[in-house]
Amino acid sequence: MNGEKKPFVYHDTEFRESDAVLSPNGRRLAYSSDASKRSEIYVETFPVPEAGWQISVNGGSLPRWSRDGKELYFIAPDQKLMAVEIHGELKSDGSTPKSLFETHLPVNGRYDVSKAGRFLIPTLLDSAGTVSMTAIVNWTAGLKK
Repeated sequence: MNGEKKPFVYHDTEFRESDAVLSPNGRRLAYSSDASKRSEIYVETFPVPEAGWQISVNGGSLPRWSRDGKELYFIAPDQKLMAVEIHGELKSDGSTPKSLFETHLPVNGRYDVSKAGRFLIPTLLDSAGTVSMTAIVNWTAGLKK
């Protein structure tokens, strides 16, 4: 940061707004808000909130930008990873979010998107199965050989 950059209030509403993330070019801010009485994903201009758009249609949380800023991802209430294309400088062009796959994301889980468009997502495993574990004791004795 150069110059005398000072913190400023971007949003001050009565709604619950969280998970804000800047687009790669720094001109858009995606976040979740309960302004519609349920958590939805919104995108607004940044650093001045002059225009904004609701991106999700049936709820959403945890927005993440693709590395080139041309797609926005979020988690739908049914735990599916959704993607919506972002066209132009600021608007989504009314693109409909598309379901990519089910995530099994844990409560309060986080995920990320690589430059290659691959996803890093922690996953809860079904605990009904058995898991084997091998314990090696006296392993330092093997180092002396």
